[in-house]
Amino acid sequence: SISPYDKLLSQDRLKHFLKLIRKPRGFQHTVTHLLLIQFLFGSWDLFCSTYEWESQFKLDFTPAPQLDNASVNNSFDEILYEIAIRYKSGESLRKLALRHNYDIGTLMRQLGKFNLATIKRRPKKVTREVIDFVLNLLSQGHSLKSISLETSLSKSSIDRICTSNPSIQQVWKQNKKDTLRAQKRADLTQCIVDNPLTTKSAIKASMPSTINWLTAHDIVWLKQNLKTVNTDRGHRTPQTSKPRINWMERDDECLKALQEIRNIKLESWERRKPQAFLRRLPTLSFKPRLSNLPKSKEWVTSALERLNESIG
Repeated sequence: SISPYDKLLSQDRLKHFLKLIRKPRGFQHTVTHLLLIQFLFGSWDLFCSTYEWESQFKLDFTPAPQLDNASVNNSFDEILYEIAIRYKSGESLRKLALRHNYDIGTLMRQLGKFNLATIKRRPKKVTREVIDFVLNLLSQGHSLKSISLETSLSKSSIDRICTSNPSIQQVWKQNKKDTLRAQKRADLTQCIVDNPLTTKSAIKASMPSTINWLTAHDIVWLKQNLKTVNTDRGHRTPQTSKPRINWMERDDECLKALQEIRNIKLESWERRKPQAFLRRLPTLSFKPRLSNLPKSKEWVTSALERLNESIG
């Protein structure tokens, strides 16, 4: 709806408008700047004339930082002043931040805000000699952390050097794996020597990372060295065996109960089957099954025959 920019959304100029929306990498104004200029000045010509008029003064808005006691406010934190002094003397700003429990980003902003020190934000330039030294350490299988401590380079910088040299990277990975394998083997061997009565399950519980790594990368050596370790079978609770069933005794008990049944009279819904006698038995110490009770089965068969004869 702003008249000087109402044609920006036309089809032939849309790509240029989209470029203005994004943060430009050159000296172009973003859409936010254009709208702010329109709001403050009303026209582009007035903005240009005002900008040219102010440019004639050549004002220096970035004075050189000076570090002295007079520039520090009395209420200013003395720790920041001490950090600035140490940083100017050559100490690492990151180590100073860790020592005084400061976030590195917050510390850099505070030092710049109070004009205590000029922080170099550009990354450290890596020379050819440093690169060759890093490649030599990588070829020997040193870890990124140890190389970082020795060269003062970040691990990301060392990793970029490593990936940019595929042959060195392959050698480094193999040497690193061999070094780690030797360390894992030594740890497991020492654990077995120090604990001769230990079991496999105890070893797996005490050093799971070592066992998992050896299982994935050195399974043959692991199996050979675990043969001498006691196998933990666990402590099984003794189970009481069930007593053997005395079928003869049960048969006598069931037969005695059947003989006490006298003058059986079937109901209208009952059939002339062995179950008619079994359901009239008193409660026994077991559930009677005639297939396992030959005497009782013979008695029931005879009783059914007599019952059939009397009814027939």
